[in-house]
Amino acid sequence: MAKGSTHLAIEAFAGGIVLTTSIMAKGGGHLPAFIRWEHLLVFGVGFVFSMFLLSPDLDLRKSSHSHRWGTVRFIWWPYHLLFRHRGVSHNIFFGTATRLVYLTVVVLVIGMVFAHLWTQYGPGGIQGSVPGGGADLLLHNFSLAVYFIVGCYIPNLIHVTVDLVS
Repeated sequence: MAKGSTHLAIEAFAGGIVLTTSIMAKGGGHLPAFIRWEHLLVFGVGFVFSMFLLSPDLDLRKSSHSHRWGTVRFIWWPYHLLFRHRGVSHNIFFGTATRLVYLTVVVLVIGMVFAHLWTQYGPGGIQGSVPGGGADLLLHNFSLAVYFIVGCYIPNLIHVTVDLVS
């Protein structure tokens, strides 16, 4: 089993190759027109975010990845209880999805608690709304979300592959 630093080095090397190749291909006109520069940027952000903060090893209570979350690492405590090490969290298809869904639920719950507290005790409550109920915003950014999610998946695929080989 490889150390966390080995995983990180291999993921960073592979990510550098993928991003450099993609940027060069886009600059040379070798990528389809529907892949825009912002797609590559969002893919890169997802890749780096996942590489440093969304590792399959978040199922370990004491890992370098959970410590990178700093003072908010407590949000991953229930995740350690739900998933045993090298179980679903290391599944090529479901591992990243479980972490993204888990993190989304945590962020939504925390956001709902703050919104409730703000409407109850804040000065004048929350004003305004998102035009179209947020549907326009969601549809406009759907392709960006897809590139972000793909960017999150790649380092995890590399991590699991290195675990299988080592």
